[in-house]
Amino acid sequence: MSYCFFDLNKAGEERDFCNYYFSKKLFTDEEVDKIKEIGDSTQTGEATTFSGDSTSARQGKVAWIPRTEENRWIYDRLFTIVKEANDNIWKFELIGFLEDCQYTTYEGSKEKGDRYDFHLDLDGVQGIHRKISAVLQLTDESEYVGGDLEILCRNSSIIAPKEKGTITLFPSFLLHRVKEVIKGKRNSLVIWVSGYPFK
Repeated sequence: MSYCFFDLNKAGEERDFCNYYFSKKLFTDEEVDKIKEIGDSTQTGEATTFSGDSTSARQGKVAWIPRTEENRWIYDRLFTIVKEANDNIWKFELIGFLEDCQYTTYEGSKEKGDRYDFHLDLDGVQGIHRKISAVLQLTDESEYVGGDLEILCRNSSIIAPKEKGTITLFPSFLLHRVKEVIKGKRNSLVIWVSGYPFK
């Protein structure tokens, strides 16, 4: 892995904006299955890009898991790992979760499997920018072929771990994609952490 986009913050500490962070078993297998159950019971729609494109750049289905009291345990657990990663690596000024978790489904097909081509996650809500993207793997890697989460930084390509229950976090301004799912079905939970515009 190549390290780049170094910056010194006000305290003179070096920050690596090309680094990513992952954690295994943030949720137990039983909790992951519960998240999938919640996602599967939520109304789904065709996945689109910010431009509304649902055919060329992105194919798949999404649902949104609301920030309710019943689902608070999911958001609380995600917040702990976001804080840990940000405190250790990027030290961004964050506000928190301004958007619901996105439950994504990518399926294989005989013709062309679901995918999401290279993109950035920078857009946000009401002038507040997404700063950290987090992807939680909900499906065991033995259940599908393809579907790698690939993150780019200059000339480096990072393939995120695919183990069930593993979460990968990275700056939202890094190009990334979900490669075509050739066979089977891949579910994940995506959340963005927002903050005021970068200065």
